[in-house]
Amino acid sequence: MLEALILSRSAAAWAAGRRGDALRLLKDAVRADRTRAGARLALAERYREMGNPDQAGRWGIAIEGWATDLERDRLARLLASSWVRNQDVTEFLALPPGELPAPVVELLAGPVERYRERFDLEARERMEPSSTGSSVMEVLWALFIAALVALPLLATVLAFFGVADVGVIRWLVFALFALLAAALIVTAITSFRRREPAALWWAVAGLVIIGLLVTYHLVVQAPTTEPQPGAGVDPLLAAVLIG
Repeated sequence: MLEALILSRSAAAWAAGRRGDALRLLKDAVRADRTRAGARLALAERYREMGNPDQAGRWGIAIEGWATDLERDRLARLLASSWVRNQDVTEFLALPPGELPAPVVELLAGPVERYRERFDLEARERMEPSSTGSSVMEVLWALFIAALVALPLLATVLAFFGVADVGVIRWLVFALFALLAAALIVTAITSFRRREPAALWWAVAGLVIIGLLVTYHLVVQAPTTEPQPGAGVDPLLAAVLIG
């Protein structure tokens, strides 16, 4: 009698366009008494009508022969992606206590297990960056460190022999910072693939360096007037040589 009343009120709410209320009445009815097959079937049918195969399968899987192949597959994906353990399936599907219905047992042993293996593999692949990405990152940092050490030595040797060209050294310093920016960006991408929280900071640091390089190139290096003797030292060059 009570279930019939619930079904009637849910149908009225659905007809009035209050789908949320209609679904909530049926869900509450099933969860209050998990043996209410009529309310469970009505809920599954509503979700099928709405075009939600995962939820249709969730509420209709226990009904022998009711769920379609698509609904079974989407339910399997839902269980696997939600990391629902087998021992928690009864609660997740709001099933009566006791043995699981045969369609649920079959679903867990087949499609759900396959999706779990697939999602586990994808998660491991996301945690393990490609060897190419790691190699590029290592090469860029090695080049940057080598250049950082070599540039002041090169400038000193050129100055000693009187062949130092400030313009050439300036662009070498510019290239050094460009190499640093590339190393930071590649490190950020690698960290992002590893789901490391530091990825954002690597990216921000790389973008800041790029912004400084662009500003230097467009503003500081912009032609103005003829340089005067003793007008000052190039700031980018000084940053490396003094450091």
